[in-house]
Amino acid sequence: GAMLGDSSMVRSAYGRWSFQFGHANDQREWLNLKLGSLKGIPLNPVAEYKRKGNAQNFFQCRTIPLPSVDDIGKAFYRGKKKKNFIDRYLFQESFYKSRELLLATWYMDDGCKVSYSNGGPARAARIATHCFRVEDVIWLAIFLTKNGYDSYAYPMSINKKRYWELRFTEDGAIALWNTIGRYVPQSMRHKLGEKAPLFDEDAWDIGTAIAHKAPAR
Repeated sequence: GAMLGDSSMVRSAYGRWSFQFGHANDQREWLNLKLGSLKGIPLNPVAEYKRKGNAQNFFQCRTIPLPSVDDIGKAFYRGKKKKNFIDRYLFQESFYKSRELLLATWYMDDGCKVSYSNGGPARAARIATHCFRVEDVIWLAIFLTKNGYDSYAYPMSINKKRYWELRFTEDGAIALWNTIGRYVPQSMRHKLGEKAPLFDEDAWDIGTAIAHKAPAR
């Protein structure tokens, strides 16, 4: 979920991958919640980057290089291109194991409510997917619709460049918000409908990672 959203991975000179998480100051609660769920995974100290003018400071944290996530890095970064692939097997496997965590993390990173042009209340939802291939966005919409989250690929344009974003219908948005509501902290509740389940901090207690030591090769 984090990799579909704002997070990224960094490859060391030795070929090992690290997760990198970052958010602006007004999303510190979300960043702390995300990092707090990674029990047992060694993290570097959170770094603060000051920005010019009225821009908010940015906070970033990176895990140590982790051999166990090499397959995830290879799935998202192929060739010399930036993160632009969605590994469909990895997405399905993650969805069926814990759709709540996957959708909550992804939506809080890159999603929001959608308002209509007539000024009515925002009843639908969207997730920014402009860095991904159009065929993957269409596949996501089909997969999510089949699993109860009515959605579709919607054409957008930024700086005269066309891309496709994932949009949820009103029914799809309600299903999404009902699924993820208890994972969404107070600072991010503006992304949900009014009737979404209340936040439950214990929902982010997802266990502790256990270090595995293998013999040197």
